Amino acid sequence: MLLCCAGALVVACSTAPPSQPVSVEEISRRERGIGAFLGDDLSRLLKVRRDVEVTIHLRDLAKHLMATSSDLATAPIGVFLFDVSGGAPLSFGVPGVRLYLSVELLKSCRFENEIAAAMASELAILERGVLFDNLSALIGGDEWTEAEVRKRLPAQVNYFGDAGLMNVSREARLGALVRSVGILYGSGFDPRGVLGLLEIFRKSQDQTVNNEGFQAEAIEAVREAINAHPPLRNPVVRSTEYLKVLKRIERL
Repeated sequence: MLLCCAGALVVACSTAPPSQPVSVEEISRRERGIGAFLGDDLSRLLKVRRDVEVTIHLRDLAKHLMATSSDLATAPIGVFLFDVSGGAPLSFGVPGVRLYLSVELLKSCRFENEIAAAMASELAILERGVLFDNLSALIGGDEWTEAEVRKRLPAQVNYFGDAGLMNVSREARLGALVRSVGILYGSGFDPRGVLGLLEIFRKSQDQTVNNEGFQAEAIEAVREAINAHPPLRNPVVRSTEYLKVLKRIERL
């Protein structure tokens, strides 16, 4: 899955017996361990917010979106709420799978399909293995266990700076937004939620997604992706379940 995308499996030298391929189950177990470790570290840096009903709804929404991905469909999922600070983006994801959504983002979304678009975009980034590429550049190599990551990471990890572990390139972000159109479409949500998400980006303080060049390119690419699909019949904009927790989101 994602760890596979981070690099090829270790190959033994010619004088040693051939190594056994790492099973999909072992890769998944390693991903969960690494994601849990990074998530625990991030939780100490972020002001985490808790609301059981909102979190349950968002986790169910994430599961529904993940069902469209062959890589992520069976992965466990956790959703965490936080207040933006310290240069953190409006949302991000950690392998394992953990999605972090800021309260600021949730309150900025007028419709549920915009929240779904933000989650779908982060899931698309996890599909591409962006975090594992960044981790490989930081600690070297491309095959690690949780214990090895703990040992090799610096004491103070730069998560959200320009060269931070959670940094997503312009190309990867653009590709994730286009991919999120397909995720929304496949899960029955109105894919125009991605355009709504871009408007939220435009109004945000995050300069990686709030700059004129990126906005223009992203809007054009997303519209092309939407137009490539036939219109959905009765696409979801706001579900009944979402309306039940909307007041709780507004009070966060």
